[in-house]
Amino acid sequence: MPRLYCLHLLAISVLIGCRDGSAPQPLAPLTATKVEIVKPVRGTVRKTVEQPGQVEAIESSPIHARTVGLVKSVSVDMGDRVVAGQILAELALPEVFATLEQAKASLGEAESGRVQAEAAVEVERARGVGAEAKLTSSQAGVRRAEADLVRRKRELERIQSLARESAVTNALVDESQSVFRASEAARDEALAQVLVAQAVVVEARASAQKSLADSAHASAHIELAKADLEQAKAMLSYSSVKSPFDGVITRRSVDTGQLVGGNASSLPLFTVAKAGVLTVSVTIPEVATPQIKVGATALIKVQALAGNPIEAKVSRTAFSLDPSSRGLRIEIDLPNADTRLRPGMYTLVTVVLDEHADVLSIPTSAIIKDGERSFCVKVEELKAHRVSVKIGLVDGLVAEVLEGLSDSDTIVKTTPGVLVDGQAVALPSELSAQAR
Repeated sequence: MPRLYCLHLLAISVLIGCRDGSAPQPLAPLTATKVEIVKPVRGTVRKTVEQPGQVEAIESSPIHARTVGLVKSVSVDMGDRVVAGQILAELALPEVFATLEQAKASLGEAESGRVQAEAAVEVERARGVGAEAKLTSSQAGVRRAEADLVRRKRELERIQSLARESAVTNALVDESQSVFRASEAARDEALAQVLVAQAVVVEARASAQKSLADSAHASAHIELAKADLEQAKAMLSYSSVKSPFDGVITRRSVDTGQLVGGNASSLPLFTVAKAGVLTVSVTIPEVATPQIKVGATALIKVQALAGNPIEAKVSRTAFSLDPSSRGLRIEIDLPNADTRLRPGMYTLVTVVLDEHADVLSIPTSAIIKDGERSFCVKVEELKAHRVSVKIGLVDGLVAEVLEGLSDSDTIVKTTPGVLVDGQAVALPSELSAQAR
């Protein structure tokens, strides 16, 4: 073909490409190009994120001694299964035992003190009753003395009146005056006895109040002694180191005869981990965090275990991202009744971010990207035809097709970008026939 004719064809092709708004297409080869084809299929398309993870115990508790003591015995070892409340070790606590006995003695002393105080209350109450009775008797004596004084006064006045009329002698008058003065003295004595009785009553009442206060103090002392006793019992209960839940001893750091203390920063005696349920922790990249939800499906491949991935649900998320990694920590709880899983195992976790069921899908290798637009190359009558498509959800090797293709279309599966509109293509079977 003359060179000038070829240049004319090239110029015409460029002009046609510019006129329809698409990028310039290379000239179609004169021979058919072998292509691999595929048809769109219906199925489920998932958008996922895959990250490494690690199996961890859902609960792992370091066990410390709550008080200072010597290890008397150790009943478990690393790897042993334990149940909640099981004794792991026994401590010797002689000081705590002595404190317990002292608290018991203090409580007994306090109870005796209260008995004495209550008896004193009864004594003071009886004393008060006697003082009140004596006061009443003294007051009655005053009334009798006053009545007698009134009678003697009237009698004296009558005798004095008769003496003025010379009806009686002066000696009788003197005698009547003496009797009157005796009555006045008796009245004054009775009044004095009343004052004394009142003072006794006041004193008895004060003593009664004091005895009541002593009794209340004795009761408070008993409550304090009981509290000391309960504290001593609690401290003595720390002599038994127990498991907080069902699990496995994953670490033992104590031996018989060792001195241990109640310092939380010291090395724990044991570490107990729950084995019935484990959790897989994964850090999700920041770009995928908006689509992570509790309850999302996760597929977990455990490197140490053969078989199909374990399907589970996202149990919880940290909500906030780790400032150092800019990732979101999520956790997936896994039942582990058969104890196949162990804390520390490496996993590969695939989390489903979105899922569309029963949609038309094609391989991502069949898609041509041109800026914001997407294309595929359809094969019709052994010729390539570029068609615009609208892509939806993409999951690795598969993409959802929203518009532009149907189930009956045939498209080029790989490297469709090398083909131009109208280019002749050859299928593997056709090329084989031509060779024969």
